[in-house]
This record gives sequence, structure tokens and C-alpha cells, in this order.
Amino acid sequence: PDSSVVMHAVFPDSPDGQYHGPMYWRSTTYHGFYRTRWERAPLRGAVADDHASSSFEAPSRNRLVRSRNNSRPLVRQSIELLAPQRAGLPTLANPVEVRTDADVGISWEAGRSMGVLLLDQQPSLTYEVLSEPPRKDPDELRQVTDLNRYRWAFNQDDYRLLTYHHLDSRVLQIVEELTMDTDNVYDMARAIESWLSSDAFVYSMDPPPLNRVRFPINTFIMQTRAGHCELFASAMALMLRSQGIPARVVGGYRGGEWQENGGYYIVRNSMAHLWVEAYFLDHGWVTFDPSPSPEDIQRQTPWYQGLVNLSLRARYFWYRNVVGYRGGLSWAALREFTASIFDRLSHARLDGIAGLPRAGRWLGGKGILVAIAIGIGLWAARIVLRQQRRRIRTENGLTPDQKRAVRLLREFRRFLRRKGIPCEGKTSEELLSTIEAHEGSLFNGEAGQIVQTYNEVRFGQAPMSRRQYIELLQRVRRGPTPRPS
Repeated sequence: PDSSVVMHAVFPDSPDGQYHGPMYWRSTTYHGFYRTRWERAPLRGAVADDHASSSFEAPSRNRLVRSRNNSRPLVRQSIELLAPQRAGLPTLANPVEVRTDADVGISWEAGRSMGVLLLDQQPSLTYEVLSEPPRKDPDELRQVTDLNRYRWAFNQDDYRLLTYHHLDSRVLQIVEELTMDTDNVYDMARAIESWLSSDAFVYSMDPPPLNRVRFPINTFIMQTRAGHCELFASAMALMLRSQGIPARVVGGYRGGEWQENGGYYIVRNSMAHLWVEAYFLDHGWVTFDPSPSPEDIQRQTPWYQGLVNLSLRARYFWYRNVVGYRGGLSWAALREFTASIFDRLSHARLDGIAGLPRAGRWLGGKGILVAIAIGIGLWAARIVLRQQRRRIRTENGLTPDQKRAVRLLREFRRFLRRKGIPCEGKTSEELLSTIEAHEGSLFNGEAGQIVQTYNEVRFGQAPMSRRQYIELLQRVRRGPTPRPS
């Protein structure tokens, strides 16, 4: 873990200077999920429920304001950011006003996620935030019981985006067992959260590697059951989605170190965190966190965590290399196993005093034939494994239409960079805000069409023919259409 300081936070309106609510500093919201990663895909429509929707004032360059959703006292934060942020400005949940005296551009995150984007990278920045405390009254949230309401309350594209998952039948069975005695959304979410944070799982910053697994979350839930906050949050979000409950993950920082002498909190890089938000009709997004608390993590002594990691690695190695996630022995494991056998045989005495006497005497006469047979077997196994990997890479890749959309957005970014517009670390929706902040309506409406087409194809599975791709690509390379005089 990196213990370097990210920011200092002061609560000026608090009598003792401390904040006594849940301290989650949100930076980025992820709505879209694609097999192994989360994406910052925007929502398209408003939700048809009784939850108050905010109206956003026209933003100035360094001040953002929106209307409030409740009458609870606001929480004021004065933040000194000491490390550059690629995603967004860390704030407590539900900011209603963000301002800075620095000459930098800030913008609301696309899709009504209540995140704040920093349009200009700065080595340090001081800003002030007013946030609405999140509502989480269990008795009120338990009134949400009708899962069918979600289908008509949400825009259909948004509903598909927020309920997409790829959990297999064994995981779905676990979810059904965990929620069978519940009759409302809140208790469903709490049952899943409690199970993931129970002793059935182990928090580890060095979990078994899952990069070669096609669907890592299934493996995390069913096999390894050890990992960090990304795996815990992803598992809970997808398990909620499997029940038709819109869910997303949020990235940022959790907690803070109180400094009694200075009267402020320190937030470190090691506090980087990912948690879950589930939507409750008539109430809005509610935070859940299935990862162990920071206190529970600190109570794991180094020697205990080392033994746990060693045991998990041994179990994972056996399952991956002997049982096999995709069936069969892996080439690396088979090669290492064979090399160890030959190493032992090469040091064995043929007179039977040490090593493997019977195998040594037997190989003395037929060693060449055995070596050739093993070599042929290894060569054939390597060909089969290569074919397997090639097939898996093909399955994990994007569709031809999605690849065209990705190339289109890449060309769009190149055009913007040539115009001097920063594009690093920004999603397609954030590019639109950057264009408006720097150049005004650069594409005269065409930029919005390009971004909308990208999102529909990349995340909504809409088709993009080669002809449509070429037309849009030529439009990007040609530049903006002149405005009519």
C-alpha cells in the first residue's frame, strides 16, 4: 500500500472539527460492466419515481451548483488536494455546490451521478464542497418491495446497463438462497453485503491472480474467496443486478486519519476504495460496502495474513494448474513438473543408493525412447493450449461493430489533441464537457452525435455497419461543419 498523502480535509462547521458520518470520498462512478472491467458509461434518462431530481445551474468555470433533494443540514468540506487526480475531485456523497478560487475548470460528471470532474490537471488544488448527507433509514428503505417497478421507472437502455451481469448458475443459486427469506430490496442488499463481509471471505491485497480467468467474479465467489475491495464491490453489484436491482460501483477513498493537533483529516493513497450503490425507488442511490472495515483489516497481523496468502496461493495453484479453469494442465505447469522429474532422475544413482533407483535403472536402457515420447506429448499439449488461448482471446474480444466504435472514438481523440484539447483520462461524455469549456460548440452538434453513436454501439450493442463507420470517420477527419452565417 502507498501511504503517501492525497489530501487534507477540514470540516469548518463541526464543533469539534470531526465528521461523525460515513466518510466515503467519491471520485468516479462506474455504471457499465463488461466481463472483466467497469466503464464510466453515462445514464440517458431520468427515473420515473418520487425521488426529487436535481436541476443544475449553468456552470461557471470554477463553480458548480445544483438544487437540493432534501432539507437536511449540509456538510461543508474544505479540501486541499495534494496529489493529481485522473478521475475526479474527491468529495463526500451528493455535493450540491463545489467551488475553487483557482483558475481551473470543473464540471459535473455525466449521467447525473453527482461526481465532479477536474478538467485541468493540477499538482495541487484547494476547493470547498457542500454535500447533502446520504439517507439510509432502514425502515423507509424497506418500503421498496416491488422489483417490477424498476423496469418501467428506468429508461430501458439504462435498466439494461445497470442490471447486466454474467454470473453463472451456481452463483445465482447462492443469491437465491441468501435472499429467499427477504421481501424487500433493502434486506436483499443487506443479506448479500453481510455474506460477502463474513468469515467465508478473506480480505487480501495480494489475492490469487485472476487475469487469465474469463469471468473473474464467478471464480472469486465460488473458488478463491479472497481479494481486495474491487472484487468485493464487483461481486455485490453483480449479485444485486442478478435480482433486477439497478446497481453500480463508485471509486474514491474511504476514511481519514484524524490529526488532533491540526484539526483536520489526512487521506492517503492506501485508502483508495471501491464500494457499491444500489438504487431505491423514491429514495435514490444508497451506499453499501461489503469489504471489511479498515479496523478489521488492521487487526489481521502480518504473520496471519502471510499464512492465509500462502494457503490461498497453494489452493489456487492446484486448482488452476491441475484441475484447470479451462480444463487440462497448463503448459507452464506441465513443463515445470517434467523438468523437476528429469532433474531428480539426473541426480539419481543407478546403483539404488539414492534418488529414484527403479526409475533410474529402467530409464538406463529406454531413456531415449521415453524422452522422445515425452517430448512429442509436450509438443502436442502446447499446440492444444495455444488453440485454447486463441479461442478464449477471440471470445473475450469486442464484436466487429464495437471495434469500429472504439476506432472511431480514438480518431476523435486524435482530432481533439491536434486542436490542443486535453483528452487524457476522460470518457466520451467528459470530452463533450471539455470541448464546451475550451472551444465552445466546436463541432456544431456533431460531437454529440459521434459520442452518442459510440455509446450506443460500445455499451448498448447497437449495430454499426462498415459504411456508417466510414462516413463518421470521414466526418471526424474532415473537421467540424462550418456554422451557417
